[in-house]
Amino acid sequence: MQRELLDVFLRFRRNPVAVTCDIKEMCFQVEIEESDRPWFRLLWRDLDSEREPEVYKFSGVVFGKHSAPMESQFVAQENARRNQEKYPLAAESVLKWTNVDDSMDSVETIERGVVLYIQLSELWGLAGMKDRKWISNAAKMIEAAPEEDHATELRIKYRGANCEGSGDHHEQL
Repeated sequence: MQRELLDVFLRFRRNPVAVTCDIKEMCFQVEIEESDRPWFRLLWRDLDSEREPEVYKFSGVVFGKHSAPMESQFVAQENARRNQEKYPLAAESVLKWTNVDDSMDSVETIERGVVLYIQLSELWGLAGMKDRKWISNAAKMIEAAPEEDHATELRIKYRGANCEGSGDHHEQL
């Protein structure tokens, strides 16, 4: 289900306009069934061993869980398959050019890049995910994205198959 990073990189530069984005806290955006949440609990005492712990249940997939990348990819790919008639460029990008939480694609023209950006943003949104850190080798293409969603640099670092993130992805009992 997960694309080989080398394949994504090789295909990434097949066209002159490169486009990449990151999905914000992708694993956490995949909701855990209510009945499964008791299995994903966190006890918190704030370093006070005498205090009764507060109990939290995670509502989104925990990034340390071995199956988290697969679960996230399944949701992303199923969303792409279900919506590929309405968002054909984005669906192809998710199904073929996405590695865990990073979409890396290339298109023939800046105009097509803007269409890809719009479609990907809408497609990720349908899955309850937020695209961000947009970057391209064509400055005019990236202007379509809100400035707060622009990346300032692209660092390529292989992390292996994990999901990283932070934030409030739990609920207190």
